[in-house]
Amino acid sequence: MSDANKALARRVFEEMWNRHDLSVVGELFAEDYRAHVASAPEAIDGIERLRRLMAMFQVVLPDLQFTVEDQIAEGDKVVTGWSARGTASDAAKRHLPEDIDRLRHPGVSSAGDLPCSTAVNIFHDASGGWRRKRVSHLSYA
Repeated sequence: MSDANKALARRVFEEMWNRHDLSVVGELFAEDYRAHVASAPEAIDGIERLRRLMAMFQVVLPDLQFTVEDQIAEGDKVVTGWSARGTASDAAKRHLPEDIDRLRHPGVSSAGDLPCSTAVNIFHDASGGWRRKRVSHLSYA
């Protein structure tokens, strides 16, 4: 099961983020999905909220790409270390949506560019899609 869970976690980065494929959100996450992100003041509740955030990121950082650096799995948990880079779109530089302001963190330049960030995701309970996720240890270069 650990290999299957690692593959499911990897799809989050390869398909949802890198290929900008929002159609896989329902396959990868349970309806009652909840995420806690180190740089966000509030949890992300439900896959509809996740879809809206993903759509916003596709507009704001259209070239955002993730690299899975390492994965460890045990039981129903997968820990994935990753890095990401992206450049803000011209539209984002003119008008950043409210969601970006709430998710703003020290690694994002005043223009909205994300030179490089690294973090660790901890995915929990893959039965029927990931139910919980915690993003921690966010750093920027």
